[in-house]
Amino acid sequence: MGSLSAASFALVVILSGYFASLSLTPPNENPAAHQAWGQDSIRLLIQPGPIMVVRLLVLGIALHHAAVALMLHTKGAGRAPDDGVNHRLFKWTGFTSFSLFLMLCVGTPLRLSAFGALGSRFTFGLAQPNELNTSGIYHYIQHPSYTGFLLIMIPYLLLFVRWDGSVVYWLPRRVRRSLDGWGFVGYVAGFAVIALGAALRVSEEETMLKESFGHKWETWNRNTKRFIPGVF
Repeated sequence: MGSLSAASFALVVILSGYFASLSLTPPNENPAAHQAWGQDSIRLLIQPGPIMVVRLLVLGIALHHAAVALMLHTKGAGRAPDDGVNHRLFKWTGFTSFSLFLMLCVGTPLRLSAFGALGSRFTFGLAQPNELNTSGIYHYIQHPSYTGFLLIMIPYLLLFVRWDGSVVYWLPRRVRRSLDGWGFVGYVAGFAVIALGAALRVSEEETMLKESFGHKWETWNRNTKRFIPGVF
């Protein structure tokens, strides 16, 4: 039973890494220069090269987490307790189950449904729109792709990217100990950057849509929540 639990955990971790990487894969190529919207603050970050690096990193971290989970199960103690490995991050617990559930069963379907709803019009780079989609998932929220993205990446970071997780195996003990106590600060800073980036991006998109569709967009914007249906 223990082996089945460890194997199932590793498999779900790998799937979460795969779908997190997939959610960062542009469903269509960025718009050509003559189609691109003028104000796009992250244009340089969404070029094929940077996107590929991030995708591989996201998948690689999850694969390593799965490998460590299997190693800890096979070898028992793995690293000694004073090396700071939190074994609860590498097996089924309430926290790991909920984190993986959010990534796989909430964030990923929401993100991919947003891709599908816009079809060939969904690009990571801002492009001059020719239609305002207010049906399907967009009937309920204006920015489902960002909601999905956050519901994937926040639990991903909280589960996989932490000093007492698989990072232990990347850093010398001296370096890791110097980072002890800074995890919370790092998360706050990281989430602040993500929140500010998302807010800026949403602002640019909404400016583009307002200029393109005027009153139609204003009515939709007034009657539809941005990120959580009926709430926010």
